[in-house]
Amino acid sequence: MIELKEKLQIALWLFLHTLYKDKLLCLFTIIRHLIQYSFFPHLTPRDVMIALKGDIFFFREFTGEISMYKQIYINRIYDSHPDFRADGNTNAIVFDIGANIGIYTVRTAKTYANCMVYSFEPNPDVYARLKKNISLNKLNNVKPFPLGFADRKTTAYLDAEQSTVLGRISYEKGQTEVDLETLDLFVAKEPVHRIDILKIDVEGFELSVLKGAEHVLQRVKRIVMECDKALEQQVCTYLEDKGFRLLMKIPQYNILYFHPRN
Repeated sequence: MIELKEKLQIALWLFLHTLYKDKLLCLFTIIRHLIQYSFFPHLTPRDVMIALKGDIFFFREFTGEISMYKQIYINRIYDSHPDFRADGNTNAIVFDIGANIGIYTVRTAKTYANCMVYSFEPNPDVYARLKKNISLNKLNNVKPFPLGFADRKTTAYLDAEQSTVLGRISYEKGQTEVDLETLDLFVAKEPVHRIDILKIDVEGFELSVLKGAEHVLQRVKRIVMECDKALEQQVCTYLEDKGFRLLMKIPQYNILYFHPRN
Protein backbone atom coordinates (compact mmCIF):
# COMPACT_ATOMS: atom_id res chain seq x y z
CA MET A 1 0.00 0.00 0.00
CA ILE A 2 1.33 3.41 -0.95
CA GLU A 3 1.68 5.77 2.02
CA LEU A 4 0.02 9.20 1.98
CA LYS A 5 3.43 10.95 1.91
CA GLU A 6 4.42 9.03 -1.24
CA LYS A 7 1.03 9.74 -2.83
CA LEU A 8 1.53 13.47 -2.30
CA GLN A 9 5.10 13.30 -3.64
CA ILE A 10 3.89 11.53 -6.78
CA ALA A 11 1.12 14.09 -7.19
CA LEU A 12 3.58 16.98 -6.84
CA TRP A 13 6.25 15.82 -9.28
CA LEU A 14 3.75 14.52 -11.80
CA PHE A 15 2.03 17.94 -11.86
CA LEU A 16 5.21 20.00 -11.99
CA HIS A 17 6.81 17.95 -14.77
CA THR A 18 3.81 17.84 -17.08
CA LEU A 19 3.52 20.02 -20.16
CA TYR A 20 1.03 22.85 -19.79
CA LYS A 21 -1.52 21.38 -22.20
CA ASP A 22 -1.63 18.15 -20.14
CA LYS A 23 -1.89 19.66 -16.67
CA LEU A 24 -5.66 19.32 -16.36
CA LEU A 25 -5.54 15.70 -17.48
CA CYS A 26 -2.62 15.09 -15.14
CA LEU A 27 -4.41 16.68 -12.19
CA PHE A 28 -7.56 14.69 -12.93
CA THR A 29 -5.49 11.49 -13.07
CA ILE A 30 -3.79 12.30 -9.76
CA ILE A 31 -7.13 12.90 -8.07
CA ARG A 32 -8.45 9.59 -9.41
CA HIS A 33 -5.34 7.81 -8.11
CA LEU A 34 -5.73 9.28 -4.64
CA ILE A 35 -9.43 8.45 -4.56
CA GLN A 36 -8.80 4.91 -5.74
CA TYR A 37 -6.00 4.22 -3.25
CA SER A 38 -7.90 5.75 -0.36
CA PHE A 39 -11.58 5.00 -0.88
CA PHE A 40 -12.49 2.93 -3.96
CA PRO A 41 -9.97 0.10 -4.52
CA HIS A 42 -12.17 -1.43 -7.24
CA LEU A 43 -12.38 1.71 -9.37
CA THR A 44 -11.89 0.63 -13.00
CA PRO A 45 -8.48 1.75 -14.33
CA ARG A 46 -8.21 3.65 -17.59
CA ASP A 47 -5.40 3.77 -20.11
CA VAL A 48 -4.06 7.33 -20.10
CA MET A 49 -1.66 9.15 -22.43
CA ILE A 50 0.32 12.01 -20.96
CA ALA A 51 3.29 14.16 -21.96
CA LEU A 52 6.07 14.62 -19.41
CA LYS A 53 8.92 16.99 -20.27
CA GLY A 54 8.29 16.43 -23.97
CA ASP A 55 8.17 12.63 -23.81
CA ILE A 56 4.85 10.82 -24.24
CA PHE A 57 3.78 7.91 -22.07
CA PHE A 58 0.76 5.66 -22.40
CA PHE A 59 0.09 3.92 -19.09
CA ARG A 60 -2.64 2.24 -17.09
CA GLU A 61 -3.99 3.89 -13.98
CA PHE A 62 -3.58 2.37 -10.52
CA THR A 63 -0.79 0.02 -11.63
CA GLY A 64 2.23 2.11 -10.58
CA GLU A 65 3.47 2.19 -14.19
CA ILE A 66 4.05 5.95 -14.29
CA SER A 67 5.65 6.02 -10.83
CA MET A 68 9.07 5.12 -12.25
CA TYR A 69 9.22 8.46 -14.07
CA LYS A 70 10.54 10.27 -11.00
CA GLN A 71 13.22 7.70 -10.25
CA ILE A 72 14.45 7.48 -13.85
CA TYR A 73 14.11 11.07 -15.09
CA ILE A 74 14.55 13.11 -11.92
CA ASN A 75 16.60 10.94 -9.56
CA ARG A 76 18.43 9.17 -12.43
CA ILE A 77 18.72 5.94 -10.52
CA TYR A 78 20.13 4.01 -13.49
CA ASP A 79 22.66 6.57 -14.77
CA SER A 80 23.81 8.52 -11.72
CA HIS A 81 27.36 7.46 -12.53
CA PRO A 82 28.63 9.08 -15.77
CA ASP A 83 30.05 5.78 -17.04
CA PHE A 84 26.48 4.44 -17.24
CA ARG A 85 25.23 6.98 -19.77
CA ALA A 86 24.86 5.81 -23.35
CA ASP A 87 26.99 8.50 -24.95
CA GLY A 88 25.46 9.27 -28.34
CA ASN A 89 28.86 9.26 -30.06
CA THR A 90 29.69 5.65 -29.20
CA ASN A 91 26.77 3.84 -30.89
CA ALA A 92 26.12 2.19 -27.54
CA ILE A 93 24.05 -0.98 -27.25
CA VAL A 94 21.73 -1.00 -24.25
CA PHE A 95 19.67 -3.93 -22.94
CA ASP A 96 16.63 -2.92 -20.85
CA ILE A 97 15.50 -6.13 -19.13
CA GLY A 98 12.24 -5.65 -17.29
CA ALA A 99 11.32 -2.56 -19.30
CA ASN A 100 7.69 -2.33 -18.16
CA ILE A 101 6.09 0.50 -20.23
CA GLY A 102 9.53 1.72 -21.32
CA ILE A 103 10.32 4.80 -19.24
CA TYR A 104 14.04 3.95 -19.13
CA THR A 105 13.90 2.81 -22.76
CA VAL A 106 12.31 6.05 -23.96
CA ARG A 107 14.60 8.30 -21.95
CA THR A 108 17.75 6.49 -23.09
CA ALA A 109 16.74 6.23 -26.75
CA LYS A 110 15.74 9.92 -26.95
CA THR A 111 18.70 11.26 -24.96
CA TYR A 112 21.28 9.26 -26.91
CA ALA A 113 19.94 9.09 -30.46
CA ASN A 114 22.91 7.06 -31.77
CA CYS A 115 22.44 4.22 -29.32
CA MET A 116 20.38 1.07 -29.89
CA VAL A 117 18.09 -0.10 -27.09
CA TYR A 118 16.90 -3.69 -26.87
CA SER A 119 13.81 -3.53 -24.67
CA PHE A 120 12.33 -6.63 -23.00
CA GLU A 121 8.99 -7.04 -21.21
CA PRO A 122 7.35 -10.47 -20.68
CA ASN A 123 3.90 -9.29 -19.50
CA PRO A 124 1.84 -9.24 -22.75
CA ASP A 125 -0.53 -6.52 -21.54
CA VAL A 126 2.30 -4.23 -20.41
CA TYR A 127 4.31 -5.08 -23.53
CA ALA A 128 1.49 -3.62 -25.66
CA ARG A 129 1.90 -0.31 -23.83
CA LEU A 130 5.69 -0.50 -24.21
CA LYS A 131 5.30 -0.83 -27.98
CA LYS A 132 2.83 2.06 -28.05
CA ASN A 133 5.25 4.30 -26.13
CA ILE A 134 8.03 3.48 -28.56
CA SER A 135 5.72 4.40 -31.44
CA LEU A 136 4.32 7.56 -29.81
CA ASN A 137 7.86 8.88 -29.26
CA LYS A 138 8.86 7.97 -32.85
CA LEU A 139 11.86 5.93 -31.77
CA ASN A 140 13.68 4.13 -34.53
CA ASN A 141 16.54 3.06 -32.28
CA VAL A 142 14.56 0.65 -30.09
CA LYS A 143 13.89 -3.05 -30.64
CA PRO A 144 11.16 -4.40 -28.32
CA PHE A 145 10.73 -8.08 -27.44
CA PRO A 146 7.92 -9.82 -25.46
CA LEU A 147 10.45 -11.81 -23.42
CA GLY A 148 11.71 -12.37 -19.94
CA PHE A 149 15.03 -13.99 -19.05
CA ALA A 150 16.07 -16.78 -16.72
CA ASP A 151 18.74 -19.47 -16.34
CA ARG A 152 16.94 -21.69 -18.87
CA LYS A 153 14.50 -21.46 -21.75
CA THR A 154 11.03 -22.22 -20.40
CA THR A 155 7.58 -20.84 -19.64
CA ALA A 156 6.65 -19.48 -16.24
CA TYR A 157 3.97 -17.40 -14.55
CA LEU A 158 3.87 -13.71 -13.78
CA ASP A 159 1.84 -12.53 -10.81
CA ALA A 160 1.46 -8.74 -11.01
CA GLU A 161 -1.55 -8.38 -8.68
CA GLN A 162 -2.55 -4.69 -8.74
CA SER A 163 0.87 -3.23 -9.55
CA THR A 164 2.43 -4.20 -12.87
CA VAL A 165 5.78 -2.73 -11.77
CA LEU A 166 6.06 -5.21 -8.89
CA GLY A 167 5.17 -8.36 -10.81
CA ARG A 168 7.09 -11.48 -9.79
CA ILE A 169 7.83 -14.57 -11.86
CA SER A 170 7.12 -18.03 -10.51
CA TYR A 171 7.56 -21.47 -12.04
CA GLU A 172 4.55 -22.81 -10.16
CA LYS A 173 1.53 -20.56 -10.59
CA GLY A 174 0.44 -17.02 -11.35
CA GLN A 175 -1.91 -14.83 -13.33
CA THR A 176 -0.17 -14.78 -16.72
CA GLU A 177 1.95 -17.34 -18.56
CA VAL A 178 5.12 -15.79 -19.97
CA ASP A 179 8.03 -16.92 -22.14
CA LEU A 180 11.51 -16.98 -20.65
CA GLU A 181 14.80 -17.37 -22.48
CA THR A 182 18.45 -17.13 -21.53
CA LEU A 183 20.49 -14.12 -22.52
CA ASP A 184 23.06 -16.51 -23.97
CA LEU A 185 20.47 -18.02 -26.34
CA PHE A 186 19.03 -14.62 -27.29
CA VAL A 187 22.39 -13.05 -28.12
CA ALA A 188 23.38 -16.14 -30.12
CA LYS A 189 20.45 -15.38 -32.48
CA GLU A 190 20.90 -11.58 -32.65
CA PRO A 191 23.74 -9.55 -34.21
CA VAL A 192 24.91 -8.30 -30.81
CA HIS A 193 28.69 -8.28 -30.39
CA ARG A 194 28.74 -6.34 -27.12
CA ILE A 195 26.40 -4.85 -24.52
CA ASP A 196 27.54 -1.45 -23.29
CA ILE A 197 24.87 -1.16 -20.59
CA LEU A 198 22.87 -4.06 -19.16
CA LYS A 199 20.00 -2.69 -17.08
CA ILE A 200 17.98 -5.22 -15.05
CA ASP A 201 14.75 -4.73 -13.08
CA VAL A 202 13.13 -8.13 -12.55
CA GLU A 203 11.80 -8.12 -8.98
CA GLY A 204 13.78 -10.90 -7.34
CA PHE A 205 14.76 -12.82 -10.48
CA GLU A 206 18.14 -11.11 -10.86
CA LEU A 207 20.36 -14.09 -10.10
CA SER A 208 18.43 -16.33 -12.50
CA VAL A 209 18.85 -13.77 -15.30
CA LEU A 210 22.60 -13.52 -14.67
CA LYS A 211 23.08 -17.28 -14.55
CA GLY A 212 21.52 -17.49 -18.00
CA ALA A 213 24.11 -14.99 -19.28
CA GLU A 214 27.32 -16.82 -18.43
CA HIS A 215 28.83 -16.31 -21.89
CA VAL A 216 27.20 -12.95 -22.63
CA LEU A 217 28.72 -11.40 -19.51
CA GLN A 218 32.09 -11.56 -21.25
CA ARG A 219 30.72 -8.96 -23.72
CA VAL A 220 29.06 -6.69 -21.11
CA LYS A 221 30.77 -3.42 -20.18
CA ARG A 222 28.40 -2.12 -17.49
CA ILE A 223 25.62 -3.62 -15.36
CA VAL A 224 23.09 -1.61 -13.37
CA MET A 225 20.22 -3.30 -11.59
CA GLU A 226 17.56 -3.05 -8.97
CA CYS A 227 18.46 -5.96 -6.69
CA ASP A 228 16.36 -7.71 -4.08
CA LYS A 229 18.13 -7.15 -0.75
CA ALA A 230 17.90 -10.85 0.04
CA LEU A 231 19.88 -11.62 -3.13
CA GLU A 232 22.44 -8.82 -2.97
CA GLN A 233 25.32 -10.86 -1.55
CA GLN A 234 24.71 -13.75 -3.95
CA VAL A 235 24.52 -11.40 -6.94
CA CYS A 236 27.72 -9.60 -5.92
CA THR A 237 29.58 -12.87 -5.40
CA TYR A 238 28.39 -14.26 -8.74
CA LEU A 239 29.42 -11.15 -10.66
CA GLU A 240 32.75 -10.94 -8.86
CA ASP A 241 33.45 -14.48 -10.03
CA LYS A 242 32.63 -13.31 -13.58
CA GLY A 243 35.12 -10.45 -13.44
CA PHE A 244 32.97 -7.54 -12.23
CA ARG A 245 33.29 -5.31 -9.19
CA LEU A 246 30.64 -3.36 -7.33
CA LEU A 247 31.22 0.27 -8.27
CA MET A 248 28.36 2.10 -6.57
CA LYS A 249 25.11 1.60 -4.66
CA ILE A 250 21.96 3.67 -4.29
CA PRO A 251 20.59 2.06 -1.10
CA GLN A 252 17.21 3.79 -1.00
CA TYR A 253 16.28 2.20 -4.33
CA ASN A 254 18.33 -1.03 -3.99
CA ILE A 255 20.29 -0.09 -7.13
CA LEU A 256 23.70 -1.68 -7.76
CA TYR A 257 26.28 -0.57 -10.34
CA PHE A 258 28.87 -3.06 -11.61
CA HIS A 259 31.98 -2.40 -13.67
CA PRO A 260 34.50 -4.90 -15.11
CA ARG A 261 37.60 -5.20 -12.92
CA ASN A 262 39.91 -4.74 -15.91
